[in-house]
Amino acid sequence: PEKGKKVITMSLGTLLREEDPGVILWFRELVKAFGNDPEYELILAGGDLGPLPENVKSYERIPQLLALRHSHVFINHGGMN
Repeated sequence: PEKGKKVITMSLGTLLREEDPGVILWFRELVKAFGNDPEYELILAGGDLGPLPENVKSYERIPQLLALRHSHVFINHGGMN
């Protein structure tokens, strides 16, 4: 993460993402709210979300323990799959 930025990480699990395409809307809403805001960096386990602002990175998978060490906020599914 870039120094001085607040990091928001979101991972809803690959199974949930594959079973319910509507989950992608959650990622898009987060991007809409914080994308292009210079105070924030978003790390998403959202797969291919198309073009994203520079402060947003989306991956198929993220190492959650490592992400937790660097995140100010971590949004997840709480083991619902």
